[in-house]
This record gives sequence, structure tokens and C-alpha cells, in this order.
Amino acid sequence: MKIKEIEKQSKPQIEKTNPKITNTFQIKGDYIKGDKKVNKSEVINAPNALIVTNRQSGGQNTVNYYQNEFKNPNENIDNSVYSNIQELIKQYPNHPLTVIEIESGSSQRNKVAIQLEKYLTENNLGQYPKGNTFIGRFPDYPVTLFFNPENKQYVEDLIKSLKPYLKTEYYLQETSNFPKNQIRIYLNGQPLFETSGKVTIE
Repeated sequence: MKIKEIEKQSKPQIEKTNPKITNTFQIKGDYIKGDKKVNKSEVINAPNALIVTNRQSGGQNTVNYYQNEFKNPNENIDNSVYSNIQELIKQYPNHPLTVIEIESGSSQRNKVAIQLEKYLTENNLGQYPKGNTFIGRFPDYPVTLFFNPENKQYVEDLIKSLKPYLKTEYYLQETSNFPKNQIRIYLNGQPLFETSGKVTIE
């Protein structure tokens, strides 16, 4: 017994601890993080970029993720837009035609314009004529709307109808000599897409 006690005392004490496990994740591709400002060419040249912004939607530690690659809007977005447009038509049975134009140089802008045309043409609200692209027009704003002042309320309600899909800031340009039977939507900014397909143009 004495021998066992001596052996026990002479053995080194081993401290039991929980091993720390570290998970390592590899992310491939270009990405942009935080508040870093990027110009259009940087984003366009990195079509698979993961863009992390500090726009928060669910809580203090929540961020939204955007990708610079077109995604078709999901069923919820489609249903919301079509429902809104039906209400718009009821409110304005006689409405101006909306013509979509885009700044050239971005296939993503073109795809957004095609999607907007789909919403509009199916309800006889507007169109995106082929080749309606320009260079260097209205560079200061991501989206500009041109209209006659008499159509201002209709334009504001049209914007609300499209909001489930197109979440962006609009510049409203009232022009007294602009045709009363037409509205022009000009897309100039960089589209960023959520997983749902909702687009923000910056």
C-alpha cells in the first residue's frame, strides 16, 4: 500500500481540458467586404463578387449579402408586383406608357430592364424597346424617371408597385414639355441582387 501511495504521488498531474476546435473555411473568388467603396468597373470585372454591406435587416448583428449576378425574382416577388400592378391599373385605367432605357456597358442592367419589361408588357403598361441603350446619359443617378408634372402621382404609385422587385433610390425629373402619354425610366447604376432576386441599383 505504501509503495502504491508513493507511486501515485510521484505521477505528474494531468489537467483535463476540452480541446479547442477551430473550423477553417476556404472561400474562393473575389469578394468585397464592409464599407469599402468600389467603382463600377471593379464590380463589373468581378461578376461573382460577394458584396457584404452593413445594411441590416434583422438585428444588430445581421448583414445582407448581395451578388453582382442576375437572379430571377422568386414567386413571392412576382406575385407581389403583379398584384400591385393590378391595383394600379384599377386606379389609373387611362395611364401613360412607360419606356425603359439603360446605360450601355452592363449585361446585368439589361437583364433588369428585361425583367421590368415583363412586368409592364403583360399588363400593357410599358416596354423596353430593343437597342434602347445609351452612353454617358444622366450619370449622377442610379435610376431616373422623366415625366410630365401631370403624371407625378401616377409615377409615384408605379414606383410603389415595383418596390417588391426594384429596391433603389429614384430621381424624379419633372419636365413640362415631356409628353403626357409617356414616362421614361432610365437605369444607369450598378445592380446588386439578393438571393430572392430582389435588385438594388446603386
